[in-house]
Amino acid sequence: MENIQKIQNQEKRKFLQEIKIVKKIKEKIEMYKRTIEIAKKPDKEEFIYSAKVTVIGIGIIGIIGFILFVLYNLFM
Repeated sequence: MENIQKIQNQEKRKFLQEIKIVKKIKEKIEMYKRTIEIAKKPDKEEFIYSAKVTVIGIGIIGIIGFILFVLYNLFM
């Protein structure tokens, strides 16, 4: 009889854990929905500014990498 109760208690705990996991997933989905609703599409000016900043950043990283490559090959 005790074994049956232990098994039932284990099943109840397992079920409650599963419910908690599902609840957490639902909360995350709701949070993502709110974020997407708040987010807006950038206008043309904002998009061009972001693109320029990105290109400049990539260019700077490329130049630094090229300088390091040249220095490494000069001294090795």
